[in-house]
Amino acid sequence: MVKISSSNIPYLLILIFGLIYLCSLTFTYVEGDDASTIVYHALGRDASIQTPYSPYHSMMDMVLNILPANEVILRYTAIAASAIAAMLFFILLVKLLSSITGGEQTSKLSLFSIALPFIIPELFFFGLIYNPTVLAMAIILLSHLIIRKVVKNKKYGPLGYIVSFLLFGLGSAFRWDVAIYGVVIFTDLIMIIWNQKEVKRLKPWLIIGSWGILSVIAVFVFIYISGYSPKEIGEVLSWAKNYMGGKAPNYLKRIGVSLSLFTPAFIICIIVGFINLIIQRRFGLLLLGCIGFLPKLYVGLTLSPKGLIMALPGMILIAYFGFEFIYKWTSPYIQLKKYRLPYAHVALYLILMVPWIIGVQMRTFNTSWGPGFEIRRYDQQPRTGSGEKAGGISFDRINIRLAAGLAIPTSEGPRPVWGYAYTLLGGAWREFVSKIDLERKSVLTISKNEGLPILQNNGHKFLMVHLLEDDFLTNDADEKLRESSFYQRTFLNRLEKIEVPVFYLRKDRIFDEIELKHFLEKTGERKFVCFFSYSSELTRLKNTYPNHVQILGPQSALFDFTRNY
Repeated sequence: MVKISSSNIPYLLILIFGLIYLCSLTFTYVEGDDASTIVYHALGRDASIQTPYSPYHSMMDMVLNILPANEVILRYTAIAASAIAAMLFFILLVKLLSSITGGEQTSKLSLFSIALPFIIPELFFFGLIYNPTVLAMAIILLSHLIIRKVVKNKKYGPLGYIVSFLLFGLGSAFRWDVAIYGVVIFTDLIMIIWNQKEVKRLKPWLIIGSWGILSVIAVFVFIYISGYSPKEIGEVLSWAKNYMGGKAPNYLKRIGVSLSLFTPAFIICIIVGFINLIIQRRFGLLLLGCIGFLPKLYVGLTLSPKGLIMALPGMILIAYFGFEFIYKWTSPYIQLKKYRLPYAHVALYLILMVPWIIGVQMRTFNTSWGPGFEIRRYDQQPRTGSGEKAGGISFDRINIRLAAGLAIPTSEGPRPVWGYAYTLLGGAWREFVSKIDLERKSVLTISKNEGLPILQNNGHKFLMVHLLEDDFLTNDADEKLRESSFYQRTFLNRLEKIEVPVFYLRKDRIFDEIELKHFLEKTGERKFVCFFSYSSELTRLKNTYPNHVQILGPQSALFDFTRNY
């Protein structure tokens, strides 16, 4: 077995994450939440013109308030902070795992720690997008580690106790729903008291009980400091429960959003670890590994990695004991010179490597996505096929390639069907997000050069942030979308004396000929340049108005009623 000093683990992890970031980190907008957040700050934080993206990122907004209202500075700072937070989150995760297991089987724990980001590639994707959730969890894991030391090792004293509950409150204010991880911390502290046979002593119970109460108070205090009252907190949490409970993404997206988290190696380690803990009768650790799922049942269980991030430490704890159990199988083995390679170890390594080396590509129909990690124009899409169907999309010709797999759109950016080495190390991720970013900029160039208004069928901010990057501003409020079927915001560059009108038409009204006719009569416009946040909407537009749509790219087109195409 390869021996790695535990003291070197953080440095090796920084090196690994640094390499991934060197190959893939791109300071562009990926999944929409990022653009919606930055546009609020870049427009001067005036809620009467542009509302914040969401209350549950309130502390992140408060931090960004420190920066000047400059799109470039805000974008680079927000994405860089997320990348650093993702790396720190993982390092703290490894530290927590070592603390809970007591460093047992240190060499195996070290090896597992190095293998873990490759077992769960999603840990790398966490750092490639604007991600306040991972920053929140990094702060909360630090809180967990400190209070563990206070209760278990009697270290840090009153100062550590205070710092811990303050960090918990601070972290929760960056992403409100991560506060439910407090259930995991409280369960862990009770187990510590139980294992140290201090159940009958009053002092430990006073420590963890008061810590729990003060942590809850700290959550409300920090959220209040960031601008929201307890009543508003309740309203947002109620909305979140209904929102999560009502989400039903299609089958293909469900697969895509979970593939980079639930890899074959991770699933095997979890199953074996679960069985191993039952065999060893270590039911406390099993409870600690599973307890993170219970609070999520309140707001709705999801396969989204960000939605499961509070349960991730528990899943990794169980997976470690699966990894440990597999490593006990040292016979039979393959002899290679001085080294013995047990079959079980070789099999695990091969299973770990498969999603990195092999990509699954598919020829898809009625969608811009695929066959590899790419997005195609409408006129490059196959129109008919007799393959299997998933989420309304048919596909066939499933091919195994030494390349990035089929790109699947998710709420957290595109994900490949395996082939992670080519995606994260081979440049496929950077090429993909950069091409889409260039397409957005080309839409603005056409608008400015030809004097064409921009038409959107929802309130996405992908184009707006690039207008702000080019020193355009607007005083038109975004709230009008809730009051009428369409509205206009005009962006003005005072230095160049250029105006760019942006029309927002409610999502489905653009596909209704009567509604569209009404829109054209009201605005007096007959020709637009469009950018859609979903390529499927552009496909639908072309199918609805085939003679009036000239495709420019996978997500952009000219929508022209002055001529036929």
